[in-house]
Amino acid sequence: MPVATGITGILATKPSDPEVFAVFPTINAVTLVFDQELRIRRGDTYEIPIQVQDDDQDRGPSAVDLSRAALRFAVKQGNHLPDDLAMLTKRSWSPREIEIVHPASNGQAILRLRRSDTRELPLVPAVWDLEMLLATELLESVGVVSTTAGSSTITGTGTSFLSAVEPGDIIDVSGLLVLITDVVSDTEIRVDWSAWATDSGIEHRLYRGVIKTVAGGSFVVMGDTIR
Repeated sequence: MPVATGITGILATKPSDPEVFAVFPTINAVTLVFDQELRIRRGDTYEIPIQVQDDDQDRGPSAVDLSRAALRFAVKQGNHLPDDLAMLTKRSWSPREIEIVHPASNGQAILRLRRSDTRELPLVPAVWDLEMLLATELLESVGVVSTTAGSSTITGTGTSFLSAVEPGDIIDVSGLLVLITDVVSDTEIRVDWSAWATDSGIEHRLYRGVIKTVAGGSFVVMGDTIR
């Protein structure tokens, strides 16, 4: 068997996944959480732990209860670009993208980046941010709703969406909290999710939504994984 020359061996290390520390600002945010660098290689997979804490200057840091919250992660080529121009987006609407770890009161989640997410990312300067959508006030909900596979439209029967909600609020459909992006009519809203099963006659809840950017920083694509 041929023997490689010029080296005595190969030292390999398994890189640790980065972590995200996020702060929900009760009073003000800690600057550090918005200066976190995430470094990845194209073609690799990552499971990145997230810890969300409350920045309360009186009580001190404490975990944010995520039981009535949702998380959105986005990578963009600029801080002020709209979401539809994001290079990569992940949402806790699906635990395959962002999984909120139970018990949700611990404020912990896992961001999952798969090979299919990373292998086509361009080698350009980019930034990332993590938004938290917090369901605060329970709103009056009447009627039932229907969902259609592959559609971001939710249709209501006996609903009064125009007077009940506005873009930025949250609808809870079978325990899944999603962001309302448009209120079309009393019986139709659009949301930031389309991976539904086709179903009808679904009970729902509506919440006033508070959206905060809780973490962010630079996003560095270091190059390709050789396979």
